[in-house]
Amino acid sequence: MMTQIIKNNLVVIAIHIVTCLALLYPVGFTFLGQVQYNVRPDFFSSRGFEIRLLLIGVITIVVLALYFLIGRKLLIDTNNQQANIFSVLPLAILIAATIFIAYNNLLDRLAVLGILVIPIIPISETASHFLRIESKYMYMIMSILPSLALWMGMTTKR
Repeated sequence: MMTQIIKNNLVVIAIHIVTCLALLYPVGFTFLGQVQYNVRPDFFSSRGFEIRLLLIGVITIVVLALYFLIGRKLLIDTNNQQANIFSVLPLAILIAATIFIAYNNLLDRLAVLGILVIPIIPISETASHFLRIESKYMYMIMSILPSLALWMGMTTKR
């Protein structure tokens, strides 16, 4: 069983890296370009807000659906809930650690966030704006979403 957990861990990390690379352009264009290069003023107050909000929703739904489907297709259910959770938990820990490192300026913030946190940027930025919660806390809360979607996909395979 332990070897299956490790295999699932490796698959989960590979899935996350591929997803990050696939989302680099759409999310980077929408959010990171604004933050890093000041391409536009405030994302939420400029013209076309509704279109960008729709884009955020579409990206979020597509990303979570992909995680769910990939978890269903590639991860192997161990028939033990605790083992299943440990199969996807390293991804949540990796994303949370990345956010902690980035917000405490232990490494270059945008380089770290731009690579490992891309799947949760749209929903985290939007939720922190509307709920008036500081971004780093919203990122920490949302860091479990990819793992949760993978876990749900893996456990619904039965």
